[in-house]
Amino acid sequence: MSQTHVGRSFHITLEGKDVIDRKRRKEGLTLEKLAKRAYISIDTIKRIRKPPTKVYRSSIEAVTNALALQIKELDSETIDIFEPTNPHKICLEIKIDLAMEEVQEKINLLLEALKLDSQDENVEIKIVRAGSVILTIEGSQEGIGRLCHLFQAGQLREIAGFSVEDVRFPGINTISLSEWLENNFNAATQAGWRSLQEVFNPPQLGLASRNYYQRSKEISLGDLPLVLSVEINPQGEQEINITARLDIVGEGNLPENLQFIVLDESGDIIVSISAVSGNNYIEQILEECSPGEEFSIQVVWNEYTATEYFAI
Repeated sequence: MSQTHVGRSFHITLEGKDVIDRKRRKEGLTLEKLAKRAYISIDTIKRIRKPPTKVYRSSIEAVTNALALQIKELDSETIDIFEPTNPHKICLEIKIDLAMEEVQEKINLLLEALKLDSQDENVEIKIVRAGSVILTIEGSQEGIGRLCHLFQAGQLREIAGFSVEDVRFPGINTISLSEWLENNFNAATQAGWRSLQEVFNPPQLGLASRNYYQRSKEISLGDLPLVLSVEINPQGEQEINITARLDIVGEGNLPENLQFIVLDESGDIIVSISAVSGNNYIEQILEECSPGEEFSIQVVWNEYTATEYFAI
């Protein structure tokens, strides 16, 4: 466990929040983008935006540095609270194929393997939750970055002998579908989501956009080129239907051992579909979805996995 010391923190006021929000909007940053730029969690950003609340000095410095602000520009009261000794740690979620009842027995083994892979002796496992098992770890920017690079390069397939299913920054990689309903696709575009016409140019036979609130993203699993498309259809003020579709690019069909999986925010499987011989796409409709819900779509083929996260 890391040591703590009495550090300086801030009581953010409404005026201080407004200073941050004005600068954030001026630079065209969503909350998720600001969290990514500042290397802090989206939950910390949300706490800052709900004054009056206490915020670690390290957190507010990360935000002001990201926005090129001075702390003295915020209308805030400095107070003393306990704070971690290392203000430069960031969090990462790693999903592994391990039963919850086995975690306590394997936790030290997992931690030592994470330290070895990240080359960071200060890595800590902060939270363990269900959904296979999702570890929220904390470490230096260099160590966390190294783990992400290994996973993206296909070199972090297991930790301590347990399969790694996914790696993500909590909250940062999530696509807000409610923004699409406001015709705001800026964050989605930066994350690689484009219109169907941009992805399939020339158009692929059998594909057509049925709704303006639709975007597609190219996904490569090894040498298998795929496109994931998501379309949202409002069903009144509080419910929407979501259509998710996976297509293979060009001629040919989806391999039979490919899986298309939809999971809830806890990582529990809502639906799992295996590709059928002779089919070149998979489509699934999620009905009566409500604001505030989160889900993810996972595509698995052989040793390759791609996961996209969504919030309504």
